[in-house]
Amino acid sequence: MPAFPSGLIDWLQPGAVGAGFAIVWTEVRGLHRRIDDQGKRIDELREDMKEGFAQSRADNRALNEKLDRLVEASLTAKQSS
Repeated sequence: MPAFPSGLIDWLQPGAVGAGFAIVWTEVRGLHRRIDDQGKRIDELREDMKEGFAQSRADNRALNEKLDRLVEASLTAKQSS
């Protein structure tokens, strides 16, 4: 097996370490980006849930008012008879 020149090995070792670091750094940045995207999606889902809960509360209030009117009408009808 032929021996590599000393200058080439001195150049390749830091280059390999630098390339390895660049690969790891790229993966970390990609992971950070995915985490940010998931955080944004969670925020969107949280807002959707808040809107859904607000709509449910409004629907419940409307149904309660309708039920109150129905009960009052029923009581009024029974008292009139």
